Amino acid sequence: MTAKLPEIWLKYASDDLQSAEVLLKEGIYNMVCLYSQQAIEKLFKSFIATYYQEIHRIHNLIRLHQVCEDLHGSQLNFDEEGLIFINKVKVPSG
Repeated sequence: MTAKLPEIWLKYASDDLQSAEVLLKEGIYNMVCLYSQQAIEKLFKSFIATYYQEIHRIHNLIRLHQVCEDLHGSQLNFDEEGLIFINKVKVPSG
């Protein structure tokens, strides 16, 4: 579990989004998807942190989105198809 301030998560998300924008200009699309997924994950974690909740080491955007909705107490307006698509992006290992 990680306990970071919402502002820290937002900074990380901003850095990932900026990286995605640079990569988009260079035409490196697989990494655009990767950094976009990372930015969304960190935005969700920032939202969770605003509720003073511990953030478990999960990376599933669908699950994080559900946690955010549960905390907010209502449905959040989000592109569900886009979320499903970008959730399939995985961080490359070894």
